[in-house]
Amino acid sequence: MALVRALIRSGVDGLTAVGLTSGLDIDLLVASGAVSTISVAYVGAEGVVGLPPAIRWRAEEGSLEVWECEEGIHLSSLRARTLRQPFAVWTGGVGTSIVEHPLVEQHVDEVTGAAYLKVRPLVVDVALVWAEAADEEGNVLRWGPDFGDPDLLNAADLRIVQVERVVPTAVLARTPDRVIPWPADIVVRAPISTHPFTGSGIAVDEQWLDLYATAIRDARSAGDYGKVSAFIDEWVRTPADEDEYLSKVGIRRLRELLC
Repeated sequence: MALVRALIRSGVDGLTAVGLTSGLDIDLLVASGAVSTISVAYVGAEGVVGLPPAIRWRAEEGSLEVWECEEGIHLSSLRARTLRQPFAVWTGGVGTSIVEHPLVEQHVDEVTGAAYLKVRPLVVDVALVWAEAADEEGNVLRWGPDFGDPDLLNAADLRIVQVERVVPTAVLARTPDRVIPWPADIVVRAPISTHPFTGSGIAVDEQWLDLYATAIRDARSAGDYGKVSAFIDEWVRTPADEDEYLSKVGIRRLRELLC
């Protein structure tokens, strides 16, 4: 999230956002105007916010291009990119509207008569990923489910990993089953900057997520996208950096969320 907020503050726009099982980080990028196309299998915050409010609004009004897919197709596309192959083969979704995805074509094998999907590579310029820790060589320590992060990292041309701490390689070696070797070109140390989401340091800030979702829904009810921009200005663009953002969240609230 520190990387997402920095991206929004940079003023970039017209991006294509790629995510497998994604949180409201992508929704925030859409709300800020940084993203015009998304290719994702899921975006949400489970029981807190079931439907991503900004994505829903912009998709329904036609100002956001959505490449809808399921996880198998998304992973196949990333793996085709990793292997630098013209396509990968997938059978999930044969005969459904998933073939309308720009990277998917349905074919029939001439020998067996079996139908399958050709999934072309999804080009990923930059991957933004969070991990618990990393060493100075760019080895990273996973925490919890990976949600396809290794596939995203392998497919990307530039890999930036946000971590809670930078540690000696010997510390990573204590839990080798959780280590991904050399996946990071750039390591950014940003403790507790997974906020408002969980990490190894803090729990989910459900109050903030509800505040965000309510702000988007109220703006849509009023038909005023300027209210969305005002919310993004207050929480992301006005704070000069990540320290100022965390100061706005407040030390008392952050302490309440500490794991």
